[in-house]
Amino acid sequence: MKDVEKMFDEAYRLVASVVGENGIWEIERPITLNSDIHSCAGRCFSQVLPENKHRCRIEIDAKILTDTTTDEAVMNVLIHEILHACKWCTGHGHKKNWKLYADRINQRYPQYQITIYAGENDFGDEVAEERLVFRRKYELKCTKCGKSFYSSRLTKDILHPEIARCFVYYDHKPCCGKLIRVK
Repeated sequence: MKDVEKMFDEAYRLVASVVGENGIWEIERPITLNSDIHSCAGRCFSQVLPENKHRCRIEIDAKILTDTTTDEAVMNVLIHEILHACKWCTGHGHKKNWKLYADRINQRYPQYQITIYAGENDFGDEVAEERLVFRRKYELKCTKCGKSFYSSRLTKDILHPEIARCFVYYDHKPCCGKLIRVK
């Protein structure tokens, strides 16, 4: 099993180097491992405290912490969730500021690929099979690079794929291809 706390410390350091130490709300420790998550690899919950402060709790799917999952895939999830705990991203999903910071991390640390959706096969066959039912309800595909993105929910991107763009990085540059709805 992977040392999530050690990996979290490294992921936090990387995010803080981009957004600044004061740009991240307090995050509860230890990181919660939850084996009942089916539709995503991780999630971030925010609680509003007095004086307009927030405390965030990050949950990671315990099933992704196998020996077959690469450290980079787990770091991608941790960085993705820490970005949700940033002061200008909390409660706004994957909007402008979240995408801006994800883009900066991808440029500064090319070994990681922070995207809105985790790759279908990033966590091994067993996890991929379990999520197949949940994650493949809707599918978008990039017309430029061919990458498929899956969702269990009818999101704005699924409803209006003509306004969405691919955020997969190749040679330190975003693909930015148009997405089409496959199903």
